[in-house]
Amino acid sequence: MFSRFRQALPVALLAALTGCSDLPHDGPSRSAVRAGAHVDRRQHYALVDIDYSVIQTLAEHPATPLDSLRQVASTAPNDLISEGDSLSVSVFVAGSGPLIGGSDMSPTPPELLPTVPVGRDGDVVIPFAGQVRVAGLTPNEASLAIRAALRGKAMNPQVTVSVNTSPANSVSVIGEVNKPGRYPVSANSDRLLDAIALAGGPTSPVWDLIVMVSRDGQSATIPMADLMNDTTQNIRLAPHDLVRLIIHQRKVNALGGVLKDSEFPITDYRLSLAGAISRASGLDTNSADASSVFLFRFERPEVARALGVAGAGVAGAGVPIVYHLNLSQGAGYFLASKFYVQADDLIDVPRARSTEVQKFFGIVNAAASSVYQGAVISSAVP
Repeated sequence: MFSRFRQALPVALLAALTGCSDLPHDGPSRSAVRAGAHVDRRQHYALVDIDYSVIQTLAEHPATPLDSLRQVASTAPNDLISEGDSLSVSVFVAGSGPLIGGSDMSPTPPELLPTVPVGRDGDVVIPFAGQVRVAGLTPNEASLAIRAALRGKAMNPQVTVSVNTSPANSVSVIGEVNKPGRYPVSANSDRLLDAIALAGGPTSPVWDLIVMVSRDGQSATIPMADLMNDTTQNIRLAPHDLVRLIIHQRKVNALGGVLKDSEFPITDYRLSLAGAISRASGLDTNSADASSVFLFRFERPEVARALGVAGAGVAGAGVPIVYHLNLSQGAGYFLASKFYVQADDLIDVPRARSTEVQKFFGIVNAAASSVYQGAVISSAVP
């Protein structure tokens, strides 16, 4: 019986290994990651050990999605009267008549004209004054222009002009807002957050949203969470701007020697590497190589240069960097709490070498047990 067992075991073991096609593992091993940083330059990436200097460098080079918005901040006036606006015009005169006549020099109540539209030619029609050009003027300048047109036709006229509606001085807000539509911009309400507030605010958590501002065929974007946490980037809008709130959930992947391989969202403004590992239910103490926690990221070129990493990187993506952290030492946990993950990061915790050996012997034991049981059964059959 045992001679048949010895003959059958290699065959069963080969079949088991062939069925697996390879020793089971999750992600690249520590040695494979380290070796990959020094091979084919077409697939080259840098390996950076996380320490306090690396964390300080990253803190000194925060993500700058707001720079593009700074470049589109408007400096143009947004209180100029334009064609299609509707105005309220009040005229004060000294005397008893509505505009002309009477010798009483005491002031009379203001005469509020009906809503006055601005025509396509940029003019308004004022009684006794006729057509007055107001397009391109501020309300104060329009008041002076109408007053000048009434001079000699009314006794010491005083004019005030206010804008009721101004389609030309408005922005459109669409997307993930409670009340999409067109909203006016004015001298005291012309900021990006003003427009979003007028539209009823966002319908989704701010960390899941991107704000896009489009003007003259060009667009700039910013994460809503960044805008809320850095109000200096609350740029002035320009008339006819299009503001769009778009859902873009930031996600991180964790695999390998964690208790729960998963893709999970970043539901806070910032999430540390320690927090990300916790959301993957922590390291698997039975198999994880805690000394080799890797984080894969396409880093911005200026950050890569500050870290001493050469190379132009991948067009449109950045410089591929693998950050390495040793969590088998106490200092690693302090570092993990200050190293912040970013959207699309990939966290990989390789399996310990002893785990692969255990898996191998597990396959051997399973194959041996199967063959042994088969041999016993066959020997018991007459």
